Amino acid sequence: MRDKLEDFVHNKREEFDSYEPSPDVWDRIISDNKQKNGKRRSWFSIGWKVAAGIAIFIASYFYHDYMSNKTNSSTQIANNDHKVSIQDILIPEVAEAEAYYGSLVNDKMVELKQFSNIYPEIEHDVMSDLSELDSVCIDLKEDLKDNIDNEEIINAMIQNYRLKLQVLEDILDQLEKSDKTNNNENLRHEI
Repeated sequence: MRDKLEDFVHNKREEFDSYEPSPDVWDRIISDNKQKNGKRRSWFSIGWKVAAGIAIFIASYFYHDYMSNKTNSSTQIANNDHKVSIQDILIPEVAEAEAYYGSLVNDKMVELKQFSNIYPEIEHDVMSDLSELDSVCIDLKEDLKDNIDNEEIINAMIQNYRLKLQVLEDILDQLEKSDKTNNNENLRHEI
């Protein structure tokens, strides 16, 4: 039960060996090989090859150094007393959100100052809450420094700005309702 191909090759072995190359072929191969080995390489061509390799190495080193410095300078963040300027990061989406929500928060703080004469403890409580949110924002900015393209951090920062604004709006709504209630009671007492 031997394989038919194996049997065929075994039976015809001598016929396969009849096509060996002539000794002239081997002589030419050997002489060609000696001629190639016999050539002397000029130091001039070797020198050019070495110089080209060194030039490529130096160029790649400077390119890498240039790109590394460019990356470091574009992601460098000013950190003075734990305040990170988002303008230095150059993320337009975050900078725009910071400017937008910052102006809205400032407007709401001005409105809140009007109630500080009536409710002095409110201003202190609000400032305490906002300082906690500011510390969270500073932490997020530090995280953003490490991973500038992280969409989750950017969304968390924007959510933090929204939360600040929402806290102020809720407090102002409650204060306005309370003020209206007090005004209505005063009008009733006067009548």
